[in-house]
Formats: sequence, C-alpha cells, structure tokens
Amino acid sequence: MKQNKVTIVNIHILVLFSILALFLAGCGTDTDQPEESAANYYKTAMQMLDSNRVLEAVQSLEKIIEKYPTDSLYPTVLYTVAGMYQSQAVPVQNRDTAVNRALRYYTIYYTTFKDSARAEYALFALGYLHANETKKYDEGKKYYEEYLRLYPNGQMAEATRQELLIIGKSPDEVLKGAK
Repeated sequence: MKQNKVTIVNIHILVLFSILALFLAGCGTDTDQPEESAANYYKTAMQMLDSNRVLEAVQSLEKIIEKYPTDSLYPTVLYTVAGMYQSQAVPVQNRDTAVNRALRYYTIYYTTFKDSARAEYALFALGYLHANETKKYDEGKKYYEEYLRLYPNGQMAEATRQELLIIGKSPDEVLKGAK
C-alpha cells in the first residue's frame, strides 16, 4: 500500500513537472521575441542611428511605413525617411534609387497629410527633386506652381519663385541671366 502511495505521488509530481515544462516552453517563445510594433521598430531605428548604422535604421523605419500606416508615428517616419533619402544620408547603390525613394515617400506624405505643417515642405521637395534631380522639368513646374497656389506666402515661396525662373536652364544660362 505504501508503495502504491509513493507511485501515485510520483505520478502526480511527474504530471505537474510536465505541465510546468509545457507552460514554460510556451512562454519562452514570447519572451525570446520582442513584440512587433511601430514603437519597437522606431526604438530600434534610433539605437541604430546612435551607432551610425544608417541603412539599418532606415530599414527599420521603412517597416513602420510598410506595416503601420495608421500608427501615430507614421507621418513623422514617412517624412523623415523621405528627407534622409533626399539628403543622401542613406547609403544606397546609386543616386537615382535615393531620389526615387524620396519622391515616393514625399508623394505619399503630401497626398495623405495635406493639412499637416510639413505638407508645404513635402510639396516643395517634390518640385525640387523633379526639377533638379530627375530633370523632369514639367513635373517640377507643376509642383512648384501648386506650391505657390496653396502657399503664396509660405516658408519656401521665394525659393519656389526663384526655382521657377531657372527651371531647365544650365548653370551658364542662370549666370548670364543674373548679370
């Protein structure tokens, strides 16, 4: 009888340890993987920027753009990444890649957040990139004219007027016109 009691207790202990092991194994997968969220991607990006790992930081920020378009970080990240590509802060294979990505992100930003404070700058950047980088002067002119229509006294209004005067001209033509 005593041996049956010991065996039953051993079986209970074995069952309890098995349940505990299964529980811990299930929990382990959650704690090993950080929760995926826009905030975590942003935090990772900031840590990478602190370590001068710009490309990896931008890739992390682009995950927010891809996966979290309704997150409160989305507009800021979208505008920031566009600016990073425009300013050549992101190491990419060629300038065309950077310009095209800047154009894509500024376009998304401008069309989605027209009422934001940064929309004015995104619109100017679209004109500038088309006129000065892609040499699509008609596109640049279109964005510059829209800028002046919407922001005639905006922060970039005078620069926009100057850009319209020289759009499509060579540096020599611009210098001759300044004399």
